[in-house]
Amino acid sequence: MALIGSIARLLIRRAAADPRVQRAAADTAATAVRQAREIANDPSPARRLGRLAGRAKRRLAEAVQSED
Repeated sequence: MALIGSIARLLIRRAAADPRVQRAAADTAATAVRQAREIANDPSPARRLGRLAGRAKRRLAEAVQSED
């Protein structure tokens, strides 16, 4: 188990050193902040969160299907 953890940490460090990964992480963080602001200001935040979760679920399912 420790071997898997050390390999995962090594992969994360290498990915974090890649400028492409850094840009993608920054874009993802900016999108998350933008969506959090919209949810906080929405009159029905539960509905907004549900729709966001549904979209994420569909995108994940599509990504998994496209890999096959």
